[in-house]
Amino acid sequence: MLDNGYDYMLAMQDAMDEKKFLLVLTLLAKTPDDSVVQQTNNKQQNLFHILSMNAGGCSFEHLKRIYETLKKRGVKTQAKDIFQRTALHYSVKSTCY
Repeated sequence: MLDNGYDYMLAMQDAMDEKKFLLVLTLLAKTPDDSVVQQTNNKQQNLFHILSMNAGGCSFEHLKRIYETLKKRGVKTQAKDIFQRTALHYSVKSTCY
């Protein structure tokens, strides 16, 4: 799918939505361009927002690895989406903090 033009950002979002966190780590490793990882969706949510909404049930070790990778790749932890919410808002809402 990715070889046929499927967007890496959307693939990572879909993997997070499906709670496939090992796939997220694989996709992050296969995406050398930081600007791809820093993209936002149509709600101006970056991968920290998406991770925060889907973190329930994920092992702490996987969450930590994904978090550290996103931070290292320049994804903004304090970015606000179109609802003026940061990833922390979604973490609290989903009780994953």
